[in-house]
Amino acid sequence: MRIVVQNQKGGVGKTTTARNLASALLHQSLARSVVLADLDPQAHLTQMLPEIEPSSGADVADWLSGKVVHAAQVKGEPGLRLLRGGAQVAPSSIGPVMPVGADWVIVDTAPGWSDLTVTLCGWADLVLCPLEPDFLGLSGVARLCERFAEHGLALDKLRFLLCRHSARLNLHRDVQARLMERFGSTQLLPVTISNSVRISESAGFGRSIIAHAPEGACASEFLALARLLAGSPPPEPERSVA
Repeated sequence: MRIVVQNQKGGVGKTTTARNLASALLHQSLARSVVLADLDPQAHLTQMLPEIEPSSGADVADWLSGKVVHAAQVKGEPGLRLLRGGAQVAPSSIGPVMPVGADWVIVDTAPGWSDLTVTLCGWADLVLCPLEPDFLGLSGVARLCERFAEHGLALDKLRFLLCRHSARLNLHRDVQARLMERFGSTQLLPVTISNSVRISESAGFGRSIIAHAPEGACASEFLALARLLAGSPPPEPERSVA
């Protein structure tokens, strides 16, 4: 599975989504090897995984040049690998191939839109768009759909994920209803990600939300997101023994 995490607006949770989705897939044995590719020039995803040796494995420039590459293993999370960010990536890159041993690749893109974004969205099986449920979030969705149409990209690849969501807020419910009316339950994912300080804490400690706060709502939400994207049914509830 090839997933590109994209939103032209910054600060919507792309990096957080990519990092925690990868761990959620591995935690539930839905994937054997997940490679994270850090395409943001600020390399925040790389910084969230501090146990990576600076010189180990390939970087995103190597990968996008079309080379067959080995991604660096993330310490403490078997199966999680990283294509390091921070490298200069040429817009004329000929396109990526699956890294050695990977069965999932999750690409954390930079905000904005470029020729490279077009290439990656065409290459992806799914384009996951995290957004906040507000007016600016709706505006970003409209722009993304316009870009897809301009470049002949398949709109049915798009999946929308509401982040920092609260069902108690009228605005959030209204935005969710508008997106549901336009895209339906297939493209607007039924899983939402709550607003939680635990997410920020986990990034600072270099851990996934599942490792940092396994009993919290956000961990459960990312686990559910992973099952949904992997096409797996939810786990059956535990039955009490009389």
